[in-house]
Formats: sequence, C-alpha cells, structure tokens
Amino acid sequence: MKTFSLTIISPKGSAFNEAVISVSAPGTEGRFGVLAEHIPMVATLKAGVLKVCTAAQAEKFFALDSGVLEVQKSREVLVLLDNVWVSPDEQSAQSKAREFQAARN
Repeated sequence: MKTFSLTIISPKGSAFNEAVISVSAPGTEGRFGVLAEHIPMVATLKAGVLKVCTAAQAEKFFALDSGVLEVQKSREVLVLLDNVWVSPDEQSAQSKAREFQAARN
C-alpha cells in the first residue's frame, strides 16, 4: 500500500513522525480520512481521537484537543495541535479526548 509522511506536533514538541497508510481525524465539520495522494487541503480539528494506520499496519491512537491538519502539496501531512496524548488504545484516547473537551467548556 502507498504511504505518506505524517508529523504530529504540539507546543510540547513532536508526538509522531512516521510513514503511514491512513489517518482518520475529527474535523470541526465531521470526521474525515486521508490516504496517500490526497489533494492538498487544510482542515480544523476538534477534540477527539486521531486514528493512524502505520506503514507496518499497526493502529495508533492520539487524543487531541483542537488543532489544524494540513495535507501539503508534497503529500506530507502536518498536524498542529494545542494538546495531544499518545494513547495505548482507542478507548483510552476517547476518554482523554472527553477530558480535553470538558476543560474547554
């Protein structure tokens, strides 16, 4: 499968920088996915879970606060977040994302 470079950055530094197959993100207008060769775009993100399928076909989960996802012309994806938490599983990521959302309200 085709891959692309994904970089996730918060004010605390880089949380992830690897080749991936896909990304599923919680956009402010609804959940969306990105695959290799996606057209360039910018989307705002809300608190939720960012799901990543790595080149090794392992799933990784990140709880996030708000941020921005950019698919660049070079087909690299950059995610800039206010807060990010690397999670061992999807359920833990969902719980942490709810905490981020509650802190904003």
